[in-house]
Amino acid sequence: MGRRLLTIASLPLLLAASANADSATDRQLAQSLFDSARAAMAQGDFAKACPLLQESQKLDPGGGTLLNLAVCHENEGRLTTAMVEFNDALSQAIKESRRDREKTAREHIVALTPRLPKLVLISRTELPADTTIELDGSPVTRLVLGVPMPLDPGKHSVRVSAPGRT
Repeated sequence: MGRRLLTIASLPLLLAASANADSATDRQLAQSLFDSARAAMAQGDFAKACPLLQESQKLDPGGGTLLNLAVCHENEGRLTTAMVEFNDALSQAIKESRRDREKTAREHIVALTPRLPKLVLISRTELPADTTIELDGSPVTRLVLGVPMPLDPGKHSVRVSAPGRT
């Protein structure tokens, strides 16, 4: 009986050790992915680098990885995605007092702002109150009408509907 209690009592310690090992493994894998992504970026292969950085950031989120991901997306032409990431990286750099990263993020934000592609939705007629608008499958408020919205280049869908109307 005493032996059984010892085994049960040690179970939480084993689980905690296992969780820490997974975390260490995730950090090691994240670093390997980051290193591979940086090598791909150095060769100009952003299509390969960006997914590696995304996975690295998912496994072990960090300000440096986020900043590199933003640079990668910028070079890929996904300017709106990059802008969101640069703003997130800026916030994180400020929190962490990383002036170097803060400076880099600010410089990219300033350079990107005038280059952002924007979509403006305009209705030629007054829309009924029960109208719904979807942009790429996500609902948006009617307040977006006439407002320039930054959007990555590519195909997008806009769906406008109102019950009982064509």
